[in-house]
Amino acid sequence: MNTPSHSRIGSGSTDDVLDPRGIGRTLATLNVLVVLSMTIGSLTACNDEFTPYNEVEGFRLLAMAADPPWLGANESAKLSALVVADPTEADVRYRWSWCPLTTGQVGGYTCAVSHDELQAAVDDAIGVGVVDVPPFEFATTATASFTYSLSPLVLRGVCAYLAEGDIPDFVSVPECGEHYPLTIRLEVTSGNQTIVGIKSLPLILEGDARNKNPEARGLTASVATSTGTPLTEDGSAVLRRGVEYDLELDIDEGAAETLTSTSTQERERLVVTWFVSAGETDRTRTSFLEGQIPFEQTKKNKWKLPTAVNDDAETARIWIVIRDGRQGTSWLTRSVKLKD
Repeated sequence: MNTPSHSRIGSGSTDDVLDPRGIGRTLATLNVLVVLSMTIGSLTACNDEFTPYNEVEGFRLLAMAADPPWLGANESAKLSALVVADPTEADVRYRWSWCPLTTGQVGGYTCAVSHDELQAAVDDAIGVGVVDVPPFEFATTATASFTYSLSPLVLRGVCAYLAEGDIPDFVSVPECGEHYPLTIRLEVTSGNQTIVGIKSLPLILEGDARNKNPEARGLTASVATSTGTPLTEDGSAVLRRGVEYDLELDIDEGAAETLTSTSTQERERLVVTWFVSAGETDRTRTSFLEGQIPFEQTKKNKWKLPTAVNDDAETARIWIVIRDGRQGTSWLTRSVKLKD
């Protein structure tokens, strides 16, 4: 079992001595190097037949999550990833890192400032030895722990200056408000293939609003002539090849939280992505949007299982990823046995 690695962002008390805008001013004078990243491993030519996004083949990184999805000062989050890999291939390897500013999609989400440059900027603004910036890379385990221990005042200063400064176009400038959107980057490797995943982790700067990950309790498969079959975690459920099943996710309407910051008290949007290893689903995604798409529609999909002629696998897997519009993420995974 992997023990979560742990990282703390910064240390020491800075609120009484900090001129936060000085950090932004110092960062703006740094020579930022753009490093264009390439996927490690062999390149694969395009196939004539297009494989739908939600039909999982080979090595995939389907989602990343933080629990809790928002962090207040001095709080910690557990970071995890939903990775699909061939168990007969090499062991999966993980590299977790954090970054205050990235080069965006064009630059492969590499960090736009080095650790030493960030430390120098902090030292220049508030004095040497007041805050120690930890290494950007902080874990090589499947799960990791991350602590928000840097003063929110530091992050407010960075936000204030970046909003006004002359920042290069290749830098992805964070949109600050009540949160600082820290970037969590994961490189996951199997054999000679590496996938890079990015997740925004909101660090609370002000206010007491929180978010929770939307979670599902279970999944049921049924056909018109039978009662539903619960798809259990142990993989003991049996489904028939070539049959189209109605799927229903057991998720409470409370998973779509009410947005307390809005005067109309609207509920947040939910998006559910249905990944499968065999067969095909009626819809890749389902969603809830208050006043437009009913919650019941979020929970339901159809899964047409393959015949033995098309796929002779003895089992099929389904991965359901649930996201809200505020960086909340969770997933439910199930395996079923197939019979003729």
